Amino acid sequence: MEPIRVAGNNGEVVVYAPKRITMTEGGSISLRDTIRSLLSAGFGQIALDLGGTSYVDSSGLGEIVSGFTTTKNYGGRLRLNRLRGKTSDLLELTKLRSVFEVSDLNFDTLPSIEVKSNDVSSLRAAQALPVLLQLRENRIRVELGIIDDLYKIDTGSGTNSQLILAAPHVLSSGLRTVLHEELQEFEELINSPRVIEEDIHRFLNRNPSFLLGHDYRHLHSKVLLEREDAGPLIPDFILQPFDNELCDLLELKLPGEPLVVGTENRKRFSGAVYTAAAQLRTYRDYFEDRSKRDGVFSRYGIKAYRPRLSVVIGRSPVVDPIEYRKIAEGQTDVKVLTYDDLLRRAKRFLVI
Repeated sequence: MEPIRVAGNNGEVVVYAPKRITMTEGGSISLRDTIRSLLSAGFGQIALDLGGTSYVDSSGLGEIVSGFTTTKNYGGRLRLNRLRGKTSDLLELTKLRSVFEVSDLNFDTLPSIEVKSNDVSSLRAAQALPVLLQLRENRIRVELGIIDDLYKIDTGSGTNSQLILAAPHVLSSGLRTVLHEELQEFEELINSPRVIEEDIHRFLNRNPSFLLGHDYRHLHSKVLLEREDAGPLIPDFILQPFDNELCDLLELKLPGEPLVVGTENRKRFSGAVYTAAAQLRTYRDYFEDRSKRDGVFSRYGIKAYRPRLSVVIGRSPVVDPIEYRKIAEGQTDVKVLTYDDLLRRAKRFLVI
């Protein structure tokens, strides 16, 4: 029986489906055994990539549905990726498409390995979910790899590529150097009187860890929320949590915007904060319409409904903490973060 190719993608195992998922050619059985083996090994988040699948018979369709149900019973999630041609038509014809979570992402560039359908121990040994650290363009990047007693690290690409072994304290030192550079760049950026929102957006898009922290695993930048009666809405970032498939929204404003205004005894958030909050509520309300939610999911693979709202604006105010807590409690549906909050959170990564 042909081995099945798999890859790791942000905590999810990508299973590249056979070219033909049929009973006579063994594709149905391979797919069934692979999904069950993954679940038994503890890999509950699965993306079934059908981009290379040209034909699915009734048994193949049955195994896809069975895999979805089994994964759900295990407390996991199976989504379909890159439905094409007759496979897509078959799901439409059988009215099964609406049952599945469907995305259209390109996983072809992910480093992958082959596993036997009834034995994914090689996947567990390789820990296809990130263990190879690549140092490219002065950035440590996590890719598919293998842990022995030491970490294997790819130091470059092409003819200059060299696989070396490093102990954890060496990685820690290298990571500290990278983070120091990013922190210095971020501090210079938010302290500049000439900075514009686009400068900050580009930096955070290049360095998503400043926004992701421990709560989010992925961010989507400048997603177009199409509207028939007006131009599109374009939130700065849509964030994918670790613990939930429903995404959240985050908007950026300038570091120089005032955060708190008013007299000593009557302090409140500034007009810039209230304006940003109103903007975020407009984005949130967009997802109340089911057809619009479905459209965003179909185009981008993003699922959202009544997302949590956050704005990054201004610097930490010189206000008594109790007074600031009272001010913040008046803005219950929008979390207000300052650029100093992001900076402090990033600096905590240096404390190892």
